[in-house]
Amino acid sequence: MLNISRRPARQRDQDLLYNIKSHSLKSYLNETQGWDEEMQRRVHAQHFDPNLITIIRCNHSDIGYLEKRLLPDNIVFIENLLIHKDFQNQGIGRRIMTEEINTAQKENYHIQLQVLKNNPKALRFYQSLGFAAISNNSSHFLMQI
Repeated sequence: MLNISRRPARQRDQDLLYNIKSHSLKSYLNETQGWDEEMQRRVHAQHFDPNLITIIRCNHSDIGYLEKRLLPDNIVFIENLLIHKDFQNQGIGRRIMTEEINTAQKENYHIQLQVLKNNPKALRFYQSLGFAAISNNSSHFLMQI
């Protein structure tokens, strides 16, 4: 049985989170905008805010992260929900998002997030949780529940 827990991110987690991010998104981003390793590392470092991030743990190992921020109009925006590829398809992301949805409903918030159009697996995942597209651009769907 998987023991799933969370812990607050710390500044020293920056490299860990970059590795999870690059393994999770590199192929999708490479298709849409190309992958420039130096630029991706720089952008990651500039936007890294451990106060917005929760590390996802499985059996006492750091295996992913949830990054979210509170927006006006009672909206929680999920910047990233990324699970290391070795731990995907085990229900971990579903469990984390179900907890987030339940909390948002109790607190009368909506959840929004963006999904890359070229990532049908992520799109199906969020649709299965009840998210619906409310707008889109050339590369992403903006979804809300």
